[in-house]
Amino acid sequence: MKILSLNLHCFQEENRIEKLNKIISFIKENDIEICIFQEAAQEIKEPLIIDKIRQGNNAQYIALALNYNICFHPIKVGFFVLEEGLAFISKYPINNPKYKTISNTKDFKTWCKRDYLSVEINNIIFYNVHLGWDSPNENSFDQINNLLEETLKHNNLLFICGDFNPHNRRLRRRTSKKTVLYVSWYGAWWHEVYRFPANVINLFWQILRVCIKFDCCLR
Repeated sequence: MKILSLNLHCFQEENRIEKLNKIISFIKENDIEICIFQEAAQEIKEPLIIDKIRQGNNAQYIALALNYNICFHPIKVGFFVLEEGLAFISKYPINNPKYKTISNTKDFKTWCKRDYLSVEINNIIFYNVHLGWDSPNENSFDQINNLLEETLKHNNLLFICGDFNPHNRRLRRRTSKKTVLYVSWYGAWWHEVYRFPANVINLFWQILRVCIKFDCCLR
């Protein structure tokens, strides 16, 4: 069985449709049977066409081109206009979809919210997850523990797939009692822990994520 796990990067890519078509070609050429997608996204303004899937969903676009089955679960709002989620597409029937929030944050409008999506395909259990970074209210290792607790409930073969956002604590430095600077390999964002409400924090994070693209590392 050939399996592909891939972060589709929401709608952030230039020439998005062209790149989705390249993914479709890769799946065809390599006869990938099951695809596990993170950052499967859709615009909130678009109408629902089936279950939780809206018109223009990027995972649905790939599934339709391949005539694959699809299972999609939206996790949170991204960039204020998108629903960002997890998806499976498969040559085979997708059964018993389940999902659960594994982050402390439960608010759908907050970027910190993280869920898993699990399905059964050909009697094999697949977990799909997109873990978050550490933040004042979240610990990535807690999310991992919450996920593993769920997987231990199964006795049959299972795969855990996803974007795990490996966290290096060397990349975090407290610059004062109020300000925390988080740095990753693609950019940085900051917030005043006690001063700003969550929506303002999210606004700064989104702006910096889009505008600041450089590699940096605090040592």
